[in-house]
Amino acid sequence: MAATLTRRVEVLETQMIVIATLPDRVTAVEAQVGLLRTEMHEFRTETKDEFAKVRQEAKDESSTLRKEMRGLNSETRQEMRDLNDKTRQEVQDLSEQMRAQLEETNRHMRVLHEEVLDRIRALGEGLDRRP
Repeated sequence: MAATLTRRVEVLETQMIVIATLPDRVTAVEAQVGLLRTEMHEFRTETKDEFAKVRQEAKDESSTLRKEMRGLNSETRQEMRDLNDKTRQEVQDLSEQMRAQLEETNRHMRVLHEEVLDRIRALGEGLDRRP
């Protein structure tokens, strides 16, 4: 029984040595937990700030893109107006040319008509003079 008691005391002493180191180990774990909390907080803050920057950049880019699109839209509309005006002018010019050519054709037809009438009269007079 004495050996058993000695053995039990030795086991208890060993356990007490391990238990004696527990406060230091718990303190180290607490320090690590505190450090992890600080790092997590910093990470969250950095992530939040970066996402805010990304959102702001996206907003700025979107605004810039909208302005560029409005400008391009205005330019396109102006180009379309200019093209429409040019097309109208070309149609008007062609219409005037066609009118002028039609008037010239009508004059030429009248001249030819008068010539035909004169020839018919001349032929008629030539027939009347024959015995």
